[in-house]
Amino acid sequence: MAQIGEICGVSHGVVCGWMKKCGIKRRTYREATKGKYHPMWGKHHSEASKKMMSLNKMGFKHSDESRKKMALGLSKALQKKGGNRLYYKKSWLHQKYIVEQLSMTQIGKLCNVDSSSIFHFLKKYNILARTQGEAVTLFYKKNPDAAMRGPKNPNYGKKLSTKQKEQIRRTSKKNWKDPEYVEKCLKATEKRPTFPEKLFDEMTPNEIRYVGNHAYWRTFPDGKHRNPDFKITGQNKVIEVWGKYWHEGEDPKKLINQYQEVGLDCLVFWDYEIFDNPERVIDETNHFFKEG
Repeated sequence: MAQIGEICGVSHGVVCGWMKKCGIKRRTYREATKGKYHPMWGKHHSEASKKMMSLNKMGFKHSDESRKKMALGLSKALQKKGGNRLYYKKSWLHQKYIVEQLSMTQIGKLCNVDSSSIFHFLKKYNILARTQGEAVTLFYKKNPDAAMRGPKNPNYGKKLSTKQKEQIRRTSKKNWKDPEYVEKCLKATEKRPTFPEKLFDEMTPNEIRYVGNHAYWRTFPDGKHRNPDFKITGQNKVIEVWGKYWHEGEDPKKLINQYQEVGLDCLVFWDYEIFDNPERVIDETNHFFKEG
């Protein structure tokens, strides 16, 4: 999968995903690595080797001299195959993985060994391995042209079918019944407030408090739930700060009418208004605030 990924300029994870989608059965780790990197691969064991393996099974231990000879033989076998043991050195491994930010697969190819061997020595030297998410992010950072965004995405321009929408709905409903999933989603929203919301909070009085952290949920007549960004203390008034990226094409009047149906007056600002014309935003906010 790593080799196919290199040909296509994507990570092995992308290849794995498409193999699964196309119903192509993956090789097991044993099938993929069986004998491939062993110096005795394809060779028949001698009688002496068979005898030694039999002794090993009975608990026989090699002497230090025998261990040195076996290590030397393995080293020579690796050199014949074009391999090396540079990854045995912690400083070299740290330089390649942490400083140069090479992947385990890339380091393995430099040493003609499998990526699992590199992972073993990273763990041995307490070098923290990157998570799959960090590895994918780093790959696309180094290879921006490989990112499957926009027209490069196979689903670009395609509309979801009714069946796909229903499947997504069922999956989402099932996930929200899982307490761990709910906790994870709520932690992700702790990054609020957004930058425009922070600016607005700094330029307005303390009576206008931030409630966008799920502190003021309201239910509309159509059954939908909404949590405003700001609430004016002691007044039935709320303020929303909309980002152009997320709300482009939406009509603020529709939201204002929905809040009025539940007894709340609403004022909506766009993020670019806060950036470009803060004086007008402050004037409108003060007028909205004093009306109460």
